[in-house]
Amino acid sequence: MKIGFNTLEQYLEGVRRAIRTPSQQFAQLGIRDGDTYRQLNTNMLQIENELYAPIRPKRNAESGEKPTEALSRGGVEYIEVRSLDVNPYSPIGIEEDQVHFLDLFVSWCALSPSEPMSDSELNCWRDNWNKIVLEGRKPGLTLTTGCDGDTLTQAEWGRQVMAELKQLAKVMDQTVGDSRYERVCDKMIACFDNPELTLSGRVLADVIAQGGIGGVGLSLASEHKEALADVSYRVHSDADFLREAEDSAARQKAVEASDTQSFEQFLNAYFNDVPMAESW
Repeated sequence: MKIGFNTLEQYLEGVRRAIRTPSQQFAQLGIRDGDTYRQLNTNMLQIENELYAPIRPKRNAESGEKPTEALSRGGVEYIEVRSLDVNPYSPIGIEEDQVHFLDLFVSWCALSPSEPMSDSELNCWRDNWNKIVLEGRKPGLTLTTGCDGDTLTQAEWGRQVMAELKQLAKVMDQTVGDSRYERVCDKMIACFDNPELTLSGRVLADVIAQGGIGGVGLSLASEHKEALADVSYRVHSDADFLREAEDSAARQKAVEASDTQSFEQFLNAYFNDVPMAESW
């Protein structure tokens, strides 16, 4: 799928094209097996929400509104950064330093000059992305700096980026009155010299030490359960959550009771502006 991010219009066009483009692989599965649905349709994207991109422009949608319709109506409300793993060493899945680094990194992305990216260049960057995901701690890992064959090692490129981040960190630290952003920069830079400091390096070391991922998971789960059990509610209570659960179930029953459409009718109405790749 060629979905670009140079402009909102380009992004919307790419998503809409993907939900209208038939997939031979999905077509082989068929849509239904008797009365049982295997899939909603046989297009590359069956619904817009299936676009699991590393980052997505977003706007809160109104009831019955598709994501692209919400973006077309009101523009980008926020950016959803999806390419984040849960930190297994934090009871809530993320630590304060990570939040500060994301704040710094996304700010740097917004402020750094960037020329429009062609489809071929986008593919080159995706190759780099896959290398980092699969081999991120590999010593001497090389990445392409464009589509002309120029390369840098991950560590070299990482230090270049961190040098720019640190300049921005100084400005942001002046705003907040401490050194939280420079401090997290130094912490990240150390990972280039010692990949074992990364979360994946720490997990691997623990897996080896404990003889398997199961023991690591159970140990961390026990620690986090104890930590969270000691935390008191600050805003809501158990009663609030129980009441919300009951209200939610009641609202669901009300919606289902007022429903006059079959599932097939609902799908036809939902996809009324999307040509089906296969007849019903």
